[in-house]
Amino acid sequence: MKKLKTTILTLILLSSFLMIFPTTTSSDIRVKPPAPPGKNKAPKVNINTPLDGSTVSGIVLITVAANDKEDGALIADIYIDGSFVIHGIEDEWFTTTFGDCMIIIEAIA
Repeated sequence: MKKLKTTILTLILLSSFLMIFPTTTSSDIRVKPPAPPGKNKAPKVNINTPLDGSTVSGIVLITVAANDKEDGALIADIYIDGSFVIHGIEDEWFTTTFGDCMIIIEAIA
């Protein structure tokens, strides 16, 4: 009866520059029926870098933090534009492999 937490960061990549918009959202994803009240709360997941509102290009370090009251520090799954990238807390993202487009970075723990 584990609840998962997902954090999504919406990005737009234009001519090798990545515009990061402050449209970070969070939502609960339930994979099983909810646990009894007071037990097994969803973890807190944050995308620490890149920062909202920054412009990036080249190699960008993506860092995430995930913590849970019951389990402590967790390792998150990082997705870029819906594709799984790594099960970890950081990754180097080569933005040059993307053309001009909207990009979504997502962290789930």
